[in-house]
Amino acid sequence: MVLVGSAWAFAHVVEDYLTRDPLVLWDVSFAGWLHEHSSGGLVSLFEVLTYAGNSAVLIVVVGVLAAFFVRRVRANDGVVLILALGGAAVVNALLKLAFHRPRPEIAFVHLETYSFPSGHAAVGTATFATLAFLLARRGSLRRALAIYGAAVAVIAMIGFSRLYLGVHYLSDVLAGTSFGLTWASASLIAYTLYGKRSVAALLPRRARSRLTGR
Repeated sequence: MVLVGSAWAFAHVVEDYLTRDPLVLWDVSFAGWLHEHSSGGLVSLFEVLTYAGNSAVLIVVVGVLAAFFVRRVRANDGVVLILALGGAAVVNALLKLAFHRPRPEIAFVHLETYSFPSGHAAVGTATFATLAFLLARRGSLRRALAIYGAAVAVIAMIGFSRLYLGVHYLSDVLAGTSFGLTWASASLIAYTLYGKRSVAALLPRRARSRLTGR
């Protein structure tokens, strides 16, 4: 259901962008309104908070988490987390080239890459949604709700930071978020179908022993 719903949302935003529907026309007005009502302090704050969706930062974080999962003999968890981050980053980069939408001209931070969909929103959503699933699948319902709530808050913060800094339009962030959730859902479906079979079993015996400590 999440896969279908997020894929539909992404397709809907893409359609609006291609056909210049009211959502895209409202993009410019909303970006201008945020720019006019911005403050220097919040701009500086969001310049820091937006790193939560930065691919380079997330590569380091995911690398550490993947190593942790491997040490806990949960190699599959590490692999799906890497797949979520890496796949979302690569596919989103290709989507940017396909749509080649210029960034807003009123941005506080000037970037040379294209705008649609938002890479921070896509990669951040894919990574934190996948991580939330991995952390919430074991434990109480209250713990799971807290983890999912935290993930939603981080994803929303990343998306809004891109809007406040003026580097993306609203439709860019909506497209990136929906695509990221679509990619995370597809990755987790593959992870679930793969079941209890460990990716470590595919490695040579010597490499497997180093990986699992056995």
